[in-house]
Amino acid sequence: MLQNMTHAVNSCRLVSLDVEAMFPSIPTQTAISLIRTQLRDNRDALSDVTCLKPDAVADLLNISIQNCHAVIQDGDKERWFRQTTGLAMGKSYSPVVADLYMGHWEADLELLAANCGGRVHAFCRYADDYLVLFEGSDDILSTWVNQLNSKDSSINVTTDLEVNRQLPYLDICITRRDDKFCTKVYRKSCNTNQVPAFSSYTETRYLRAAIRSDCTRAIRYCSSMRDRQQELDFIRQKFHHHGYPRSFIDSAIQKTRTDLRLKARALPAPPSANSHPAPVRVSVPFAGPLFYQLKREASKIGIQLVSKPSVTIGSLLCSKAKHHLPKLQQSNVIYRIECSCQVDGDPMVYIGETDHIPKCKRAGQSCGIFKRKVCVKCGKKLCCRRGVTKPQCKKRCNVWWKQCSLKCRKGFIGWCCKPRKITKPQCLKRCKGKYKYCSKKGCAKGFLGYCCKTRPYISLKKCLHTCKGKYRYCSKNKCPKNIRGYCCKKRPVITKKKCLHTCKGKYKYCSKNKCPKNIRGYCCKKRPVITIKQCLKTCKGKYRYCSNKKCPKNFRGYCCKTRPYVSREKCKASCKSTGMYCVNKGCPKNYHGWCCLKMSCKGKKKC
Repeated sequence: MLQNMTHAVNSCRLVSLDVEAMFPSIPTQTAISLIRTQLRDNRDALSDVTCLKPDAVADLLNISIQNCHAVIQDGDKERWFRQTTGLAMGKSYSPVVADLYMGHWEADLELLAANCGGRVHAFCRYADDYLVLFEGSDDILSTWVNQLNSKDSSINVTTDLEVNRQLPYLDICITRRDDKFCTKVYRKSCNTNQVPAFSSYTETRYLRAAIRSDCTRAIRYCSSMRDRQQELDFIRQKFHHHGYPRSFIDSAIQKTRTDLRLKARALPAPPSANSHPAPVRVSVPFAGPLFYQLKREASKIGIQLVSKPSVTIGSLLCSKAKHHLPKLQQSNVIYRIECSCQVDGDPMVYIGETDHIPKCKRAGQSCGIFKRKVCVKCGKKLCCRRGVTKPQCKKRCNVWWKQCSLKCRKGFIGWCCKPRKITKPQCLKRCKGKYKYCSKKGCAKGFLGYCCKTRPYISLKKCLHTCKGKYRYCSKNKCPKNIRGYCCKKRPVITKKKCLHTCKGKYKYCSKNKCPKNIRGYCCKKRPVITIKQCLKTCKGKYRYCSNKKCPKNFRGYCCKTRPYVSREKCKASCKSTGMYCVNKGCPKNYHGWCCLKMSCKGKKKC
């Protein structure tokens, strides 16, 4: 839409409309009547899909919409609720019904804008979000929105205007320029840029897919090469901050660019070594390096292994939130019964299907749902329990922190696997390694007491973020055993004696001033080279001069020296030739005391 509307860049502005609570606000009876009309008008197309008549399809849809129930477990009781207005979120038909009704609602959208004195050049909608190219003043826009809200009492829209010729729409930031629209990636202010850490216990292809999804978004959304390059640099920095190697990130970005380029040209992707799909696909839990080794061996016999997490956050949080019927109370099931009679040493097995609930009818009859379960008398009722022997329990209880016990929960006959209470000494015996430690917090489900954990790797950036202070620095050396990577350390106080011991050299000296921030106390410094111009600026006085000989050891270059005092006796000792005499007046400036001069005959009769 934006590419075809370049002529309206300067004359119009971008407006975003949002339908408040679209699914619960849809008038269901009006929507069903519209669907009934559409089905009647397209009766021939409907006959290719089903033998039902349009009225029958509309009536079935009405029954389903009017009977949307929810069950909430309130203690021992179940509370049932029925939705009375709108569409249920999560139903497969709700988006289709909502789209059909909103298409009818937006039919006269352009006409209402023209009646208000404005103009809608174009608009588009994704679910409940509208993007509109509107021409008109703020008053005209406000009047138009009020008319839209008055069309249907159940549908209410809110507006979002552009700021500085920019408007975020979904995940795209649209910018109006002089002759075109520009787009780039938009992130909300609440975005934390959190991605899976490279050290997380997951398959490598999921980590690579996280990078490729961000790169695909950057390449597709950014209209200019400058914005695209900035976004790719941001992606590199973000993933490198979470421990991803630079080579891993660059290879994923390059692969994404190649695939999108081939897709844009409608060319097939280059064939890989494993171009033929595996005939059998098996899903197993991810087990680290063992999974990759098992995957290579399985591919040799034509089996493709796919990793699947055994326990997810959704299963932990939502398994108890939803209401699930017990399996013995479910209908339309396939069941299996193992009979007590045997044929040639093998038990007889019956497999059947029933529309009724497979409850126990008499004591001793198999439930037909779970293997090795029998029905026994439990008070006035019949209940199904599991009979487990100790060898069977040990097969399931194969983790060192679990044990078999006869004190089981209700529903078990025999042995059951329970977590063992682990003390700190027991944990320390098993927790061996340079970067391992025992802890009570953050253990896996099923631990009682202490568990052995591995210290996470601390990168240089993470260490620098926490290592704040005048005399603190990050180092890999001499860190505690439980630190993996870099640790924050304090600089020790360096005395003058210790500094002089290490500060050896002709032009080195110890000082407290202008030392690096990480130095506490004295530091060893080098004297800078002093040129003759620098020396002459500081060397002021009647009897001072610059020299590069006989300077102190800590001088590099020229130093300022003072002429020594010459006594009369010293002067006479050096002034031995005839025609010479000692005097303390009229000497050169660099002399301090007496000097030897030649006798002058000017102004005298006899010399």
